Amino acid sequence: YSFLHSTHFTGTMLGSMMSSTNQDNKYNVGVRLLELGLARLVPYSAERSPYRKELERASEAARESKLGIWKFQTEEILMKGVRRGGLDTSENEDEFDMESSKPIKVKISEVVNGNTFYVQRVSDLNTLELLKDRMMKDVGLVREVDTDFKPQKGMVCAASYGSPSAWYRAEITSTDGKKANITYIDFGNVEDVPLSRLRPLSEEFASLDRFALRCELSFVRVPSLDKNYGQDSAMYFGRLVWDQTLMMHELRFD
Repeated sequence: YSFLHSTHFTGTMLGSMMSSTNQDNKYNVGVRLLELGLARLVPYSAERSPYRKELERASEAARESKLGIWKFQTEEILMKGVRRGGLDTSENEDEFDMESSKPIKVKISEVVNGNTFYVQRVSDLNTLELLKDRMMKDVGLVREVDTDFKPQKGMVCAASYGSPSAWYRAEITSTDGKKANITYIDFGNVEDVPLSRLRPLSEEFASLDRFALRCELSFVRVPSLDKNYGQDSAMYFGRLVWDQTLMMHELRFD
C-alpha cells in the first residue's frame, strides 16, 4: 500500500509505502530502511505520520546499533544540519484523514533512488499498450531522420527503446547537438541517446497526460546515490517493491 500524504509544489507525490511478501507479512518500507540504517528520519515531517512511533523506534534502534549510515554520522552532525535548514516543527501539527479517498492500484515503473520512484496506475496499463501500438504505426512509418526536426530541451518527442525497438514518449532534458538526455515520461527512466533515435511526435500523442507519477517517501531521508549506503538503499528499496501491485491512497491534510 502506498499512502500519499501530500504533494510537493513540483508535482512530486509524498507518502508512505506498505509492502508485503505475502498477505500476512506486511511492512512499512520507510521503517524497514530506517531499521537497516539505510535512511534517516525527518523529525519535523514524521510528526505528521500515523506511523510516527514505528519510524522513531526503527531510527533509534539503527542509531544505537551503529548500522549503515550511523557508522559515519553522529547525532550532533545531524542536528547541525537540521538547524542550518532553519526547520521549525511547531507549525507542522496538521492531522489527515486516511479515509479521504479510495485506494488506487499502482505498480512501480522506475526506482530513481532509495527515496524517489515512479508508479503507473494499473488501470492505465492497457491504455499505455494501446498508445505504444498506435505510436508504432504512426512514428514507425518514419524510417529516416527528419532533417527539419530540431530536438530542443523541454520538447516531447518519440524515442526508440529496447530490442526489438518500440517507440515511447520522451521529454528532452538536455542536448548537445549529437545526443540528448531524455526521460521516458510514461515510465520515469532516463537515458542518453543519439539524435538518430528520436522522431517528432504529433500533438495528439504529445499532449496526453503522463502515465508515470513521480513519488517520494515521506518522513525519511535516504542518502543520495553518491553518498555512503546510497546505492545499497536504492537496491534494497527496489527489491522490496519491484513487480508488486501496490495500493496508493491520496490523503489530504485538514
